[in-house]
Amino acid sequence: MNMGKHQRRATRVPNDTDPGIISKVPVDILIRTICNWNNIEPADLLSGSRKSDVREAKNLIAYFLTLREELFLFRICKLTGHKNHASVIHARNLVEDLMDVYPMYKCNLKLMFETLNLYTKKRVTHDFNILKRAV
Repeated sequence: MNMGKHQRRATRVPNDTDPGIISKVPVDILIRTICNWNNIEPADLLSGSRKSDVREAKNLIAYFLTLREELFLFRICKLTGHKNHASVIHARNLVEDLMDVYPMYKCNLKLMFETLNLYTKKRVTHDFNILKRAV
């Protein structure tokens, strides 16, 4: 895929993590997981709130979604409540810069990757059992 310099995907990830994990996790699960991690409701993302916990969750979701190859920046804007593609690019760069500067932030991001990786491993066994019980 031929991308301009601003269309590049997020490239910096914590050590020993596979960015391909993110493409296996459904977008709604990714959003709910990060919202739970930051103790906010998913509806708060679209509320226009400028509180630090909402802003951090938006930035993290934008970062994780830029790891997915099938999503364009415009679609990520709609999912996270960012105003335009430049906001998503800024969020991605901000998370990457915070990883470089703060080791604890990088550690927390690595824990998020591991949490999402656990979901991808457990997901196959859970979905069908839930559906059978509901019928």
